[in-house]
Amino acid sequence: MSRKVVLPVLLLAIACVAALLHTDSMAGFSKVGAAATAPPVADEKEFMQSKLAALNRSMGAVAIDDFAAIERSGKELIDLSKQESWQQRSSPAYLQDTADFVAAAEYLIRAAGANDRQAVAHGYTAVVHS
Repeated sequence: MSRKVVLPVLLLAIACVAALLHTDSMAGFSKVGAAATAPPVADEKEFMQSKLAALNRSMGAVAIDDFAAIERSGKELIDLSKQESWQQRSSPAYLQDTADFVAAAEYLIRAAGANDRQAVAHGYTAVVHS
C-alpha cells in the first residue's frame, strides 16, 4: 500500500476511534436552535446516534475523496449543532465547545470545496476532537 493511501486511512481510523470515545463522553450532555437539513431528534440518545451517523458518513466520504459528500456531511453536522437537543445546556464551556465544533466543521467544508485531501483529513480530525 502506498504511503499516500496509508496516512489518510490511518488518520481516519484514529478519528473514528476518537469520535466513538467523544460520543460516549458526551452522553450526559445536551445542547437550542433549528436544523436546516438534519432531522430533529426527540431525545438525547437518538441525537447522539444522529451525530455519530453524520460523523460516519463524513468519514466514509473522506476515505473515498468524495468532496461533495464531505461538504454535505459537514453542513449536516453544523445543522445538528443548532438543534435543541444540542443547545439545552448552555454553560460557557459548552457554548465554546459548540463554537469550536462549528468552526471545525466549517473548515472541513472549505477544505472539501477546495478538493484538498490533506486539509480534509485535518478538518475531519478537528471535527472529531471538538
